[in-house]
Amino acid sequence: MQVSIKKRISIWLMWFLLVPAIFMIVYAAFPPQMTGKEIDMIAFLVLMCIVACIPIEINKVPLVIFEGVSLAVFLIFGLTTELALTQVAVMVMLVNLGVRGDSVYRYPLNSLMFFFISLGSAEVFYAVGGNHQPDFLHIQEFIPITLYHLTAFCLNQILLSSITFFIHKDRKVFGKSDFMWDALASTTVVYPIGLAMYMLYVELGIITIFLVGIPYICVAAMFKLYNSTRKMNRALQKTSDIGHQISGILNMEKVLDIFLEKITDLLPIDAAYVYEKKNEELSLICKLENEQHDFGNVTPIAPYKGIAEKVYASGRQLIIHSPAEFPSRNASYIPQYIQSVMSVPIMRNSQTEGVIILAAVQKKAFEKYQLTLVDILCSHLIAAVENARLHEETKKNSEVCALTKVYNYRYFEELLHSQYEKVLNGGLQELSLILLDLDHFKAVNDTYGHQGGNDILYQMATRLKEIIGAKGTVARYGGEEFVVLLPDCGKEGAYSLAEKIRSYIETRPFILHSDLGERRTKLEVFITASIGVASAADAEDPLSLVRHADRAMYMGAKKAGRNRVAQYSN
Repeated sequence: MQVSIKKRISIWLMWFLLVPAIFMIVYAAFPPQMTGKEIDMIAFLVLMCIVACIPIEINKVPLVIFEGVSLAVFLIFGLTTELALTQVAVMVMLVNLGVRGDSVYRYPLNSLMFFFISLGSAEVFYAVGGNHQPDFLHIQEFIPITLYHLTAFCLNQILLSSITFFIHKDRKVFGKSDFMWDALASTTVVYPIGLAMYMLYVELGIITIFLVGIPYICVAAMFKLYNSTRKMNRALQKTSDIGHQISGILNMEKVLDIFLEKITDLLPIDAAYVYEKKNEELSLICKLENEQHDFGNVTPIAPYKGIAEKVYASGRQLIIHSPAEFPSRNASYIPQYIQSVMSVPIMRNSQTEGVIILAAVQKKAFEKYQLTLVDILCSHLIAAVENARLHEETKKNSEVCALTKVYNYRYFEELLHSQYEKVLNGGLQELSLILLDLDHFKAVNDTYGHQGGNDILYQMATRLKEIIGAKGTVARYGGEEFVVLLPDCGKEGAYSLAEKIRSYIETRPFILHSDLGERRTKLEVFITASIGVASAADAEDPLSLVRHADRAMYMGAKKAGRNRVAQYSN
């Protein structure tokens, strides 16, 4: 999470103004109780630092359980020593987490947080009459220690929630799951072990570090391992859910959209790039940056270079924890603000079909087990993309005339109904239709053969697409008939366009090959067309629009001598 420079400066100023001054006051009021016990204090410090290096990460928040040792240190050595040792342990924890660069503000921030937790807990302890040599034969001696521990627990929740809200502007960073984990660790590990460590130290001395400290370290490691396993199982379940979701989608752009949307919920990423192999090279087909998706014509700054090229060429997964590890950073599409990257090849039948790159603004944002998750997702992705493409290709083939390569009657009928519905709902102001029939086409087939007739039909469709362009939709209506649907085009505009089509057909020859003679010959043939025009303004329903155009074509064009345009009128 990015924190503004102003906030970072404020955190450092607060630390310099508060921590040294308050620490000196505490030192004067509660001098360290460690005469002759310096070695013991160092041993406790080492134990605290070791436990601090085994954090349990919950929703990106490291949870440490060295408070059990700090409780024993507080009872044995007093508040000043506990403050100092806790501060050192916190610094060790942050160094172990790799906090550096723009995140160094976390050192004073965490220092302030644990500093005030120690002070608040001690204040409650002393307020209820607590002392540093409790007699556990009396039950009331447990009350100040218990309140000390509860205060520390509550202050930790309050301060952490306040930091995540006021500093990071995030209300979801620390929630119910985190609270339960912290409460579980406090009640089953921190409090009992802290008391046990103090009691054994009073009886046995420094050997307590080995008798209790080693099991304490093992328990912390077990908590961390259990949490990691639990986190991975949840991630695997989410991965499976994502795979099922995208496998049922039959639109490629939708597949990529859902994939990028879901993977950002699964992993801590700020940008994502999906490359596909095309003509033995990589092409960036979609990307995600600043929560915005781009598809299709996404051109990399330097395609096929840098990270994508390295993963594609090797077929191996890659994790980069810092910018210093980037290969050919300037040749990659990765923005300069990205600090860590995870990249996985998209494989099919042991062949690399593409590459996915996931990027984050934080260093060391990715863990090794996440490579497995992304690898599984890539398997789902390649299958979903293939299914979507196959469906789109099949759908396209079912909608397009195999001979002329324009839409067929089935597609045209569906489009006509949907466009007419828009006219009724006000989505379109006007809708017109042009119906075209080639004159004397049977004679063409009889004279030049059916292949020659097919050549003319194909060229006719090509000419219509060139003339109409984006103004409307061209479809083969049947036989030698073609239809043109023109949204937002009135009757007069459609008539003018139909006349342009008629003239274009009449004045330009069609090229075909005659198969009926002894030798196959190339010929130029002139033909004409009769055209009918109708408008939705005169139609009661979609099919009546076709009937009106058909009537205009036969009655006004064919019967009037052919090679002309006729307009339907009531």
